[in-house]
Amino acid sequence: YYPRVDGDWLVFMDSRWGNYDIYAYDLITLSLRRVTHNPGNEFSPTISDGRIVWYESRSGYNTIMMHDPATGETWELSSHPYHKYMPDIDGDLVVWYDYRNGNYDIYGFVLDRDGDGVLDSADAFPDNPVD
Repeated sequence: YYPRVDGDWLVFMDSRWGNYDIYAYDLITLSLRRVTHNPGNEFSPTISDGRIVWYESRSGYNTIMMHDPATGETWELSSHPYHKYMPDIDGDLVVWYDYRNGNYDIYGFVLDRDGDGVLDSADAFPDNPVD
């Protein structure tokens, strides 16, 4: 469900193991990767420049996650304890709906804050990598 394509990658959600997980399909090597392995559900994947974002339920609220298949790292981009939905990514900008103020607002996050072309601790992610 919910397929999105960018360059050599196709991402989608699938419930083949009983809950919705995020998968990435490499259109060049024709190989399938399971991106998420959590007992909860992950929804609405999208991809840009090889980086995959989605939302999932953690600790009773939805959070925005990002995975980089090139490095294998996964980050929680917003740990604020309110529901977040429908992320989108374009280059270094990730945006989503956020309910933290009692109504839906649009929030965003710039990934490569120091502009060095590398996603690392200098970019001050709200949380450390979770994988």
